[in-house]
Amino acid sequence: MKVAVIGSGFTGLGAALGLLFKGHKITVIEATSLPGGLAGGFKDHNWSWSLEHHYHHLFGTDSLALELGRRVGCPINFYSVNSSTLYKHKFHRFDNPVALLSFPLLSFTDKLRTGAVLAFFKIWPFWHIFEGVTSDFLLNKLMGKKAFDILWRPLFEKKFHSFWSQISAVWFWARIKFRTQALAYPEGGFLQLAEKTVTYLKNNGVKFEFNSPVTSLNKTSDGFQVTTANGAQVFDRVISTLPVSVTQKIARFYSCSSQMNHLGAVNLVLELKNPLLPNGIYWLNINDSDLPFLAVVEHTNFIDSGHYGQKPLVYVGNYLPAGHQYFSLTADQLLQKYLPGLKKINPDFSTDWVSKSWIFKAAYAQSIVTVNFKDQLPPMVTSTPGFFVANIQQVYPHDRGINYSLKLGYRVASLVNNSEMQYES
Repeated sequence: MKVAVIGSGFTGLGAALGLLFKGHKITVIEATSLPGGLAGGFKDHNWSWSLEHHYHHLFGTDSLALELGRRVGCPINFYSVNSSTLYKHKFHRFDNPVALLSFPLLSFTDKLRTGAVLAFFKIWPFWHIFEGVTSDFLLNKLMGKKAFDILWRPLFEKKFHSFWSQISAVWFWARIKFRTQALAYPEGGFLQLAEKTVTYLKNNGVKFEFNSPVTSLNKTSDGFQVTTANGAQVFDRVISTLPVSVTQKIARFYSCSSQMNHLGAVNLVLELKNPLLPNGIYWLNINDSDLPFLAVVEHTNFIDSGHYGQKPLVYVGNYLPAGHQYFSLTADQLLQKYLPGLKKINPDFSTDWVSKSWIFKAAYAQSIVTVNFKDQLPPMVTSTPGFFVANIQQVYPHDRGINYSLKLGYRVASLVNNSEMQYES
């Protein structure tokens, strides 16, 4: 059976891995020149490792991603990091129980309540009970208003904008449940992991077509005709890993009633002459409303700067609604917008520190996970036999990430394999 996988992000790569050794002829079709999707990266001329367009790391619970590294020969190593919060222009470490107990802005009772809730989420596996409840309601009830207003509300507001009070408690549960203090990173970067996965798949007979955006997908009497700038091919089965709205544009036969909102991402990446964050902070949540970004991530406080020409590398990250003015800016223009905020983080910072800058934008980066979100999900098995969809929205109840993209790819591959068995019977 000939199977096309549209998209070579980690969902598409997972689908190809799940289809492998089942007797299929698999072709992965990718619009860009490199694999990895949202975890894709780039390499400057004096770097030995690549850097992601949008910051990425793995957790100790990401078993599928860790296993993939072993399978394709890309070692993944663990590192201890400092994750902190900026509140009222002061840095507060907030990534372990000791840090919580020493957090100066909450009473001892607030700390106990907050710690108890986080510990409960860590051990509680039954996410369905949170389906009809918002994070706003649940966290206010359990942790108390002061803890919520200081620790969580600013992040919800910055990340989800006008949707912040509608976000399901399932989304927050998943953020706590599966995260670990120690973080992991593949040697060479996530682009290296993706490229080694492509090599592994190619060595086992999978065909890849890069620089081949799909212009149309049509149902025919003998399968599906997939047309790219390089020509047309017919396949027996097709998996689209593109967002639903994009899939509908190329596959007119595909109808989907799910109309879920989403946010895009704009990431400014800076190569600096000096470190930006104090105390070796890797991840800094921005809980101050007067700073116009969500997080500052100093990658080289996580991964040694020796892989990047001995220069500090910093992400300034934002999730933004479609049409936001920042999507139209250049890296230099966005740096000017962010400059006052960056100086509040480090008063010595100036544009003279910046030796290089890049800007990366993604239209589909974060689903708006509202209550009863599972009822809004598009089915992977569509009403057109042989056509399947698997995209970032469907990793629910998990949050987006490489591990769960792989899991989704494996799931959709099993559905394709099962459909072939039903066809043969």
